Amino acid sequence: MYNLGVDPNKLNTAKDWIGNYYAWGEIETKDSFTWDNYKYSIYKDGYGWNVKKYCDDPNFGKNDKLYKL
Repeated sequence: MYNLGVDPNKLNTAKDWIGNYYAWGEIETKDSFTWDNYKYSIYKDGYGWNVKKYCDDPNFGKNDKLYKL
């Protein structure tokens, strides 16, 4: 079993085992994750980042009852 994006024929260094980075609910790879580049985040009223989809905690956004992709 390998991470997404790993080529099992090219496992020469530890970095080769890492694979790609994905944020929850996204299908495009990322170089790094930040709230600023997360597709389902929104900066709300100067109070910080909230999640606009797949949220189950009212402290971080509206509970939209979406739990499965």
